[in-house]
Amino acid sequence: TSFCQFYIYFYSYLSDWKERACLRYDELKILFSNIEEIYEFNSTLLKQLINSGMDPGKIAKCFIELRERFDVYTTYW
Repeated sequence: TSFCQFYIYFYSYLSDWKERACLRYDELKILFSNIEEIYEFNSTLLKQLINSGMDPGKIAKCFIELRERFDVYTTYW
């Protein structure tokens, strides 16, 4: 599934950063602390937007229905 592919890519990406010593493990952990939740939210939003058929009213409804889940991004503020 695309979720499994995401994990494979993500962890290989993190391994590469760790090997190159670009960031320490604790920095990576902070930076990507809720990456799974962000991925799940983005997947849900994308599905709803695709299903909206590019209708402006339906697109707006996607954002309204998911408004409380946008706080997934506040971890990085």
